[in-house]
Amino acid sequence: MQGNMDLFFGPYVLAIAHYEPDMAALKAASCRIVAAVGDESRGEMAHDGGLALAEQLGTRAVVFPGALTLFVEDLEQSKLFYQDVFGLSVLFEDENSAVFRFENTLINLLKIPAARDLIAPGVVASPGAGSRCQFSIPVDDVDAACAELAARGVELLNGPMNRPWGIRTASFADPGGHIWEYAQRLPRRDG
Repeated sequence: MQGNMDLFFGPYVLAIAHYEPDMAALKAASCRIVAAVGDESRGEMAHDGGLALAEQLGTRAVVFPGALTLFVEDLEQSKLFYQDVFGLSVLFEDENSAVFRFENTLINLLKIPAARDLIAPGVVASPGAGSRCQFSIPVDDVDAACAELAARGVELLNGPMNRPWGIRTASFADPGGHIWEYAQRLPRRDG
């Protein structure tokens, strides 16, 4: 294996080692540049390079997997929803929470009393207060994904429908009232 590394990687080591990004141009870019690193790649060259880039940009690197904490009234019901609807396994669980890995993101379901402690002095809104966010999941076929939801007893809030921005979507809610959307990119139309 090491022989292959020298053969394929060796000629590029000097070029990589001497590369310096144009930090002034990156800082002046019209879009925000976010350096990201993998949680499981600590100590590797790419991870360290991502941290160094973030430091030079004057920001913090985003570490994946990231986590979303969703506040829930009924932990058991919500846990079963994520296991059944998304086919996820519990990664961690205690009396206040259940954590799932959703590709490169952790979903932390947290009981309301623990959520109050977590965000104090902030206030945990009730599910009936209205939605403040939506989580979108890209899929190849929204209609097929909706058929799977229906088979699992999940009712759609809307859709499937084609949106003017070229996406076909359908939305549904988990037991805690968090809105999820399946989104399918539609073929581009010329003209």
